[in-house]
Amino acid sequence: MQVRIEEAYPGDLALGFDFATSARDGRNKREIPAHWQQVEAGNMLATLPGRAGAAVYVGVVHAFDNATLDFNYLIGVLADADTVVPAGCRSVALPAGRYAVLTTTPTSNQGDFVAGIQQGWQWLMAEWLPESGYRAADTPSFERYDEPSAPGQSGRTMAIWMPLQS
Repeated sequence: MQVRIEEAYPGDLALGFDFATSARDGRNKREIPAHWQQVEAGNMLATLPGRAGAAVYVGVVHAFDNATLDFNYLIGVLADADTVVPAGCRSVALPAGRYAVLTTTPTSNQGDFVAGIQQGWQWLMAEWLPESGYRAADTPSFERYDEPSAPGQSGRTMAIWMPLQS
């Protein structure tokens, strides 16, 4: 796996559907894919207003508690900064700054795609970060899903964006 450093991410606003989960006992590894399936089955992302640019979906990890491993996860889109947040939704700012970006291993199989995301997070946090000389910033991390992430694509990939301290 390889990580690139994005020195000047401009920042964005994520808008979507938020839920609480935890990394304890692997709960997040079951709940996050289940929530994605629910959102996709209901075509819920198509209803969100203020979409900024191309079809980009995000999964945002925020409000992470290092003591309990509890956090919130937002499934959504990138939206214009002045978008009014609809009832039942939440917005999360993705701050400008330096990010470590990991692109997952290409695959055409849905199960391998999900496993690759989980393995990517594990490797990034447990191996790359401690050895890199960088420190994670205490701001939201996010998963970016764009055209290479679309179901049915040969060699599907996605990118994990982890903010770094300056």
